Amino acid sequence: LPPPFPLLPLGLACIASIAKEAGADIRVFSGTGLEPRVTELLETWKPDCTGFQTFVNNVQLCRTLANLVKTHCPDSFIVCGGVQASNSPMEFLDCRSVDAVIPGEGELLFKQLLARLPNQALGAPGIIYKDENGNQVTNPGKGLYENLDDLPPIPYELFYPEKNAIVGHMLTHRGCPFHCSHCP
Repeated sequence: LPPPFPLLPLGLACIASIAKEAGADIRVFSGTGLEPRVTELLETWKPDCTGFQTFVNNVQLCRTLANLVKTHCPDSFIVCGGVQASNSPMEFLDCRSVDAVIPGEGELLFKQLLARLPNQALGAPGIIYKDENGNQVTNPGKGLYENLDDLPPIPYELFYPEKNAIVGHMLTHRGCPFHCSHCP
């Protein structure tokens, strides 16, 4: 879905806040049926880095969009994060267009990756990628904002462009509060 979002995708919003703080020009998309909108955008905008928030139900969409981005912007560094990429990184790295996975809480790792673009991104701490032999490589290092107050403000304007929209969100903890037996 294009903005405005019915429910703020908080993980994506936190990553967007990091990118904005780093001075990046950001676009945010969510939902299904994105191929035409993304194709149209890529005709005029050439992102240095493209990220996908992954869940078990959007694996194929992420792979399809990653291929689409690489077709239009072969130099765009494509990274996947979120639950599914963290649990099954090779599911995404087996896609020829995905360059890396950021596991777990990705804000600090993403910030470090952005600082290494364009030529040293695969050296970023904590990321997972495939080497030239197709083997999974996990760089040493982790990153986590221990104090949530250290995160930059969420750029709500990317998700709710209407000036009169009243939106609020409070982040009080890390991770999912549920303990589902099927979730690793």
